[in-house]
Amino acid sequence: MKNGNIFTLIELLVVIAIIAILAAMLLPALNKARDKTKAISCASNLKQLGLVSSLYQNDWDSFFPPTKMSYPLNADGLIPWSGHFHFTYKTPTKTFDCPGSAETLTSNLRTNQRISYGANYYHLATSVFYGGDSKLPAKANQIKAPSRTINMADSIVVGTTDGNYVIYSTWSSDRVPYGGRHSQIANIAWADGRVSGLKCTSTNFNQEHGWVSSSAQVGTRPNYYDRTNKR
Repeated sequence: MKNGNIFTLIELLVVIAIIAILAAMLLPALNKARDKTKAISCASNLKQLGLVSSLYQNDWDSFFPPTKMSYPLNADGLIPWSGHFHFTYKTPTKTFDCPGSAETLTSNLRTNQRISYGANYYHLATSVFYGGDSKLPAKANQIKAPSRTINMADSIVVGTTDGNYVIYSTWSSDRVPYGGRHSQIANIAWADGRVSGLKCTSTNFNQEHGWVSSSAQVGTRPNYYDRTNKR
């Protein structure tokens, strides 16, 4: 029993046990809310990147941004699309960093390719599978189903938690697919400017939703990469 306002040891243990039970009940909900907040922030980042992509298209005759652009201050004379967005369109560094990613983004966007979001390498950011090369991106009028074609997305290097500035529609142990880092949801900036999440229940995200490994497979199978696809 109590002596004045002093708890007995048993009463104190009961209170501690109740607090522990309540904390255990609330923790999953708090973690879920935190993850949801990170996913919303990530989608906001991709929305901003999609808007900058539209600005680039307005400036460059409806071409999507290529993987790299001319930049004489770098040793190879090139800069990743993310660096171009940062220096030319004043996109803040934090926009390239998903809060749900385990990695820490460096501020050197002139050369850094390990960002959280990747551009659709073979189909929008280049024309490698369309009789072109790695320097020629797609034009807006070449995208048959822009609301179902990836422009940029959450990216994950296979076997790591790192992101990458491009994603690939091919699959191998060292390739970069779009990744479901938000409770198995990958945030996607589609070619029409919309942003939404895509459920990824498999670790092999390319094959789960379709993939394109060569120019011969373009237009032959459902997927979210192919610029000619009518999924």
